[in-house]
Amino acid sequence: GGRLALAGNDVTFIARGAHLEAIQKNGLIVKSTLGDFSVKEPRATSDLQAVKNADLVIICTKAWQVKDIAGQIAPYIGNETMVLPLQNGVLAADELAEFIPKKNIVGGLCRIFSKIESPGVINHFGSDPQLIFGELNGIKSGRLAQLKDVFDKAGIANSWSDDILADLWKKFLMICS
Repeated sequence: GGRLALAGNDVTFIARGAHLEAIQKNGLIVKSTLGDFSVKEPRATSDLQAVKNADLVIICTKAWQVKDIAGQIAPYIGNETMVLPLQNGVLAADELAEFIPKKNIVGGLCRIFSKIESPGVINHFGSDPQLIFGELNGIKSGRLAQLKDVFDKAGIANSWSDDILADLWKKFLMICS
């Protein structure tokens, strides 16, 4: 989200508690092996209505929180909104589909080592991050070409998967071992 905001995209961060307060007060601070940066005065809120009819909603919760957040954001997902889950595991898309039309969901995963170092401060350490995404049905779509372009312009390493379900399973098997 920070890199998307730096690239001039209209980004709203959904956060809560001390993390939200720190972002609203001090901006979002990212410490990264690729270079530290901050997003001054980001739009940050705990109000899920802020995602109403967004072009893209990236789900960055823990895997066990996906089903709960899916139910909460479902009323705000527009007809053309893409919902991109980036959790470890293989269930996120199915859990989202219990509340959100499957046509809105894009399969995704990320390869990154990061943590909330302190409220409002994200620490990215280790290997270079990468986003991998694809249509759940494997079809190449125009919306994913647009998504790739947005990530490319933001300097986010990414790739378009021809079989995102297989890629999700490969990551899951690697994590399990």
